[in-house]
Amino acid sequence: MRGTVLVTALVAAGALVGMVGLVAPDVWMSAALPALLSQPRGRARAEYVLPLEPIAFHSRGQIQTRMRIGGDEYVMMVDSASADIAVVMRDCLFCSKHRSKYAPGPNASRVACDAAANGGVNCSECVVGVPGGKQCGYGVGYADGSSIRTLVFEDLVAFGGAPPVRAHVGGVYVESEGFEPKSVDGILGLGMRGLTSLDQPTALDALVAAGAIEDRFSLCMREAGGELVLGGGASPSHGVYQWTPLVDGPLGFYAVRLEAVEVDDVRVPVSNETLAVGGVVIDSGSSAVLLPAGTYSGLASTFRAACLARAEARVDQVQCMQISRRQCIDPSEKLLSRLPPISLRFANASWIFDRGSDSTGHIIGAAALRPFHNVLDRAAMRYGFAPLRGDSCAPRPS
Repeated sequence: MRGTVLVTALVAAGALVGMVGLVAPDVWMSAALPALLSQPRGRARAEYVLPLEPIAFHSRGQIQTRMRIGGDEYVMMVDSASADIAVVMRDCLFCSKHRSKYAPGPNASRVACDAAANGGVNCSECVVGVPGGKQCGYGVGYADGSSIRTLVFEDLVAFGGAPPVRAHVGGVYVESEGFEPKSVDGILGLGMRGLTSLDQPTALDALVAAGAIEDRFSLCMREAGGELVLGGGASPSHGVYQWTPLVDGPLGFYAVRLEAVEVDDVRVPVSNETLAVGGVVIDSGSSAVLLPAGTYSGLASTFRAACLARAEARVDQVQCMQISRRQCIDPSEKLLSRLPPISLRFANASWIFDRGSDSTGHIIGAAALRPFHNVLDRAAMRYGFAPLRGDSCAPRPS
């Protein structure tokens, strides 16, 4: 689990304990650079489709796509709760053996430490001992405990058939254990500018500013891989979507206001911790749903009661108790079919999801996002979702 960029005001350090088996019966919650993998779909509003890797979700709880940096192809983890593009460098002495490593080419330029010389880039670190003497850098810690240190370059990046844009790229020269598996080369952050380590426009911002796309993207995560779509029209052309506003949070996360949690239509009070933060974060880089302790405790006790009321065999009753005590279980098919649905209700919208965790964080991760077609409409500051059908990325027809 990569998870949200670690900001102590939002996500506290500590063990995150999974709660397995809360399964709902229906739904869960340069121009010369070659085009990669996709072309615009040809609607009135341009959109570019990047296929997601088909094997990553179940094995590592994360979603991945391919993009080009400086003309070379990299496999990147897709994270909606961070905003930097960072890729492991070829000359990294403290990195594992990744599939591909970044070697800045002729299109790349090193970013200087001095803001007066680098166009106003906010460098949190000035790294010495590099070619030229000094170079802008930054470090990032993530909620799963992993971290990276980077050197900052400006380079051409390309997403699918979208036109290449110049953007800041963090070349990772130190990575902690657990940053990314060997098959993944780096991280693609799709968050807003407020989340960037450099306080600069993102690659997505550059595409919007160039008029290449409208300011939105969508995610579909399926067994066969799914897709990341950049741009598109203001309203999807098919399916029944619910929309809820993105709250104006302090750090630029895509957050929605959680108004209620329900188990079998029994309402669980939402703790003041959730309300004080202002919302829960839509986080494709995490596999979990994280709720603050107060809300989670009420959810666990209410779920236990509803689960016991549905259980028939003694073994099912025992597993109901284990779930509510934050123990991982391998539930029987009969119990899975009887588990009560859990719903999250937002402003103007609601869904049913399947997992919970005890934390002071407030996150809706990929496990809960996966049954839906998810639209982050940044232009209108809203989040929309529609239930998917089968293993397709087409939402259910209205």
